[in-house]
Amino acid sequence: MGGRSVRRRGPLPPQLPRLLLLMSLVLASASVEAGWSRIPASFLERIKSRELTLPPEVHKFDIISAGGSLYPDEIRKVSLKGVSLCACRHRCLTDLSCMGFEHQKEGGTCGLTDVLLPAPITPPNTDGQSQSPAGGWSTGRRRGISWLGAPCHTSSDCSLLVQGSECGPEGFCACQSGWTPLDETLCRPEEHWVPLPDTDLPGTRLLDSSSGSDSLNSCQDRCKNNIDCWTIRYDQTTKSCQLFDTTSQTVETNLPTASTAYQIRLGRWTGNAPSGYTDVGGRLFMVTSKVASKEAPQKCLNHTGVQYVPDSEKLAKKIQYVLSIRDDHVGLGFNDALKEGRFETADGSVLSFPWAGGQPDDAGYGEDCGGFFAGGWKLNDLPCSSMSVKQLCEYIGPTIQPSDISRTVNETVEGKTITWLTYDLREQQTVSRILYIAPDRATTPTEVVQIRVGELPDDVSDLHSSHCVHQTSRLVAAGFGRRFACAAPLVGRYLHVAQSPAISAPLAPTVAVFGMLQGSMTGV
Repeated sequence: MGGRSVRRRGPLPPQLPRLLLLMSLVLASASVEAGWSRIPASFLERIKSRELTLPPEVHKFDIISAGGSLYPDEIRKVSLKGVSLCACRHRCLTDLSCMGFEHQKEGGTCGLTDVLLPAPITPPNTDGQSQSPAGGWSTGRRRGISWLGAPCHTSSDCSLLVQGSECGPEGFCACQSGWTPLDETLCRPEEHWVPLPDTDLPGTRLLDSSSGSDSLNSCQDRCKNNIDCWTIRYDQTTKSCQLFDTTSQTVETNLPTASTAYQIRLGRWTGNAPSGYTDVGGRLFMVTSKVASKEAPQKCLNHTGVQYVPDSEKLAKKIQYVLSIRDDHVGLGFNDALKEGRFETADGSVLSFPWAGGQPDDAGYGEDCGGFFAGGWKLNDLPCSSMSVKQLCEYIGPTIQPSDISRTVNETVEGKTITWLTYDLREQQTVSRILYIAPDRATTPTEVVQIRVGELPDDVSDLHSSHCVHQTSRLVAAGFGRRFACAAPLVGRYLHVAQSPAISAPLAPTVAVFGMLQGSMTGV
């Protein structure tokens, strides 16, 4: 039944003070014997509205009997008599707030609770098998669903509802390394702020605004505490603060000196470097052999990385020094292949980075690709095919390259023919970012319409898959790469990509997944 999804477009979770969260987590850890925890109302509403897609695992129970009734009156939600064990279990499954059941065979006593009880406590016998419950009692806890401070078996129990969480060593859900709890429903990845041009941000939605009281820091904190917010605009004169849900997609060539807009940029991979990569300022980089810039997305992918989008002059100079780069040109992840003069980055971010003098100039037969120019390492436009340069790649986490396409389906949506391509990840994976490289032989730019993650190879419905990307205007030029970030990490085995115009399998794009597979990966 599809992967998990905490969607940015849905209702916002209640924002509680961090002190209350810390107190609740301490209390939860201190009272392991009780371990009583109820599903937050915000999650329950999302489950009831089908905004959260739940996997089949949540329709199973862990048997946690210890020989008698475990439910005190204060947590027993429903009491029934004269029902079978099967009927008792079914009654719990049909109630989305029911987290467990207890049943006694004699008399058919059935009790339901909305409390998620602690880990299984039935001790094994001498053969290592679970003992049968004494007194005819069977007591079960719903499997596969937990939230911050709630008991858990595995990290997937926690991350189903709370992105960036894991099952801690004490058996309770907590934010993973590199993520910070904001309340019991939300872990926020570490981030820093990048200044943006003081202009209207295209494609953004105003979430909230205030005036006369905010400082820059308080405005940024308000954004961090809103799961939908990724950009702010702050006016020092009026002390006004505006929160937005997305950022501009265009590389700005003339960044004003006084900027009042800021974009959250998430932290990057901080694990061990794979072969060929070097740690520079806590991030991992490598320089490839010379290739045409149009081949750079595939070249970096061959090294389990992505094209670097420069975001710091200081870091760029450090990369040049640490990696001992002496070349005149080094290719980067931005281009104006779709529209002359409108440079777009491979990850859709805004690039506040200076150009070399007289650049971009679109010299010769045209220069639609981008890179560093020797002498200070400032930006320069480069030929995409007629010139070979070294490419700068960044490692942002383990890579999955799916197996061959399992199906190609064409359908018409709003008068437009699209192709659904399905990729098999070979086993259930957590998906947070996707690299899409458009087929080089395509005669027109590809429009990526949707990307979904699900459990079934032949079903892209809301019931059996979850949206990673849903849009109608993200074009990718033939042969070029574009990275997409899911609003929240999703769990599933199959990746479904809808694109237009319709294509056949021989012209399929190259797709790779950069998921949250290990360590702490929070970059785009």
